[in-house]
Amino acid sequence: QYAVQLFTKLSEAPQNDGQYEAQFNLAVLLKQGKGRPQNYAEAMYWARRAELGGIEKAKFLADDIDDLITDDQHDEIRERIKISLLREIDAGAISVLPQLASFHILLLEDHDYEQAYVWFSLAVALDLPEQEERRSEMEEKLDIEQLAELQKETGRLFDALLAGESLEVMLRPAQ
Repeated sequence: QYAVQLFTKLSEAPQNDGQYEAQFNLAVLLKQGKGRPQNYAEAMYWARRAELGGIEKAKFLADDIDDLITDDQHDEIRERIKISLLREIDAGAISVLPQLASFHILLLEDHDYEQAYVWFSLAVALDLPEQEERRSEMEEKLDIEQLAELQKETGRLFDALLAGESLEVMLRPAQ
């Protein structure tokens, strides 16, 4: 129980050096039902977060859980991850931008290269290391008209981010 509490606290603390390992460890405990009742959906959420954070073994854990949760749960997990990443960015954790970009090409059933391009472009504009190549990879999958529109969108999001506006609120679907 203490380990679950500790890993939960560390997992939710953006820009914590051990955040992604803690997310993986929390996913393992939740999958096994140790320290908390077994919860595959919650384990999947934390495994995917750890995977986006660069923990390679998290992908294998998520793949093991994949058939144990419903399609609706998968959809809810993806939406929760997207909102969590946007909120972390809103809180100043710009190092999460590449994770949000990767989310659109790794976790969505239909890869969204357009959104990945936008988020990788923001990462490059904010001088995050090693993102230019990833942006270029997305650019190769888009046509000129798409790029023109996406660059406008990226500029709008960049200005909003610098102005301290909430990206999560800006991108929330209209009710």
